[in-house]
Amino acid sequence: MKREVKCNAAAPLALLPLLLGLAPLGVAQEHVRLVCTPRTFCVVPGEPVRLELAVEADSAAAVRLHVPADPLLRLRAVEKLPVQRTDEGIVVHQRVVIWQALEPGTIKMNAISVETQGRKRRFPEITITVSDPGP
Repeated sequence: MKREVKCNAAAPLALLPLLLGLAPLGVAQEHVRLVCTPRTFCVVPGEPVRLELAVEADSAAAVRLHVPADPLLRLRAVEKLPVQRTDEGIVVHQRVVIWQALEPGTIKMNAISVETQGRKRRFPEITITVSDPGP
């Protein structure tokens, strides 16, 4: 006895993107670029350190900045600048972080991150060298 199995030809095609690990049609992967300037600082104790951060993205989705604490720095301000759109359609979120150096030492910050659309991304590492001002 032969059994005939009928199959809907559209069903396997609908599952193909999921099997290949691709995003469903209509949902594109957002491109995000993180920029921080400058990446190295040389200061003396008491001097402010001003770091400019930018998140360049395809959409204006909200961003949440995470700045870790460090015993050699005191966080003085985090300034949120207005969101801008470039002529190419890139949305730019900017933040300015201002620390005050407390004592001599070298600080490597590699945990500054931003959270957007449920995804956490890290900025490139920055280095802050706080020199002894001398007598």
